[in-house]
Amino acid sequence: MIVEKLTIHLYSITDAPANVTISVETGSIDDDHTGGRHEKVAYARAGEMKTFICKTAPYYGQATIKWLFQAAGASITTPPKQLVDKAVTFKTPDGESVYQESRIQITVRPEDDRSYIDCLVWSVGDARIDSRVRLDIIREFLFVRYIFA
Repeated sequence: MIVEKLTIHLYSITDAPANVTISVETGSIDDDHTGGRHEKVAYARAGEMKTFICKTAPYYGQATIKWLFQAAGASITTPPKQLVDKAVTFKTPDGESVYQESRIQITVRPEDDRSYIDCLVWSVGDARIDSRVRLDIIREFLFVRYIFA
């Protein structure tokens, strides 16, 4: 009599999402090359309310999303401000994995010009992925034309 032994190993997949993207509800995010660096930029007017959306790629396990705001001209010793978000988890059509979408609303101030908004995603352990957008303020210019007689 031959007895076969079957061993099953169950592994918990807790990888971070492969990528994370930031978009805006109204408007667009553009590519910019500044000082040899490639950056994503969102444009807004002072006083405007902007809704930013952070969306993960599908992943297995659990992940935590955190938003940070780094003011323009802040030194590396100045900690970024954490922003409060509303995160929702969705199942993918195959039902095997999930993705998350997190939203924040910001009322843009003139002093926010060239500030950074970061979306950071952690999975179990230290695995982290992030996405960053620079906020540029659109200035209103007043042109005055003088006519001399």
